Amino acid sequence: MNQILGPDKSAPLWYGCSSKKGGKTREPEPMVTVEDVTEAAGGLTVKVGVFGYLATLTDKTDVTLKFPKAAKLGDVVEAMGQVCGAQVQTAIEGEAGGLAKCCRIFVDGEILDDVDASLSPSGEQAEMQIIILMANEAG
Repeated sequence: MNQILGPDKSAPLWYGCSSKKGGKTREPEPMVTVEDVTEAAGGLTVKVGVFGYLATLTDKTDVTLKFPKAAKLGDVVEAMGQVCGAQVQTAIEGEAGGLAKCCRIFVDGEILDDVDASLSPSGEQAEMQIIILMANEAG
């Protein structure tokens, strides 16, 4: 058991959510639009996948958000707190206002660790995965 984050309860999420063997299928989650950051046209669509320990803090594993084209990584962290709950935002954020040392965020396959980093050079769409690493995963 990890003393800092508590027991890892993500195994059912990893092995059960897409299991065809058990007859389980998931309906895609509806697109979530965060107020105050949505643009009607020409905005940036960000698809966020939540994995590992972080997925035990919320019932949402796939979230789609809309932002202005100039959105930064910090905007997504704040929006995830609004959509998924304060526990998720607290787990992602570090004590100094950046990202937690055990948090990894990948945007279009590249790791980002600066909350002021731009999400998408094209400003149209970005795929993002967020994971909180446990101690045995180099967290």
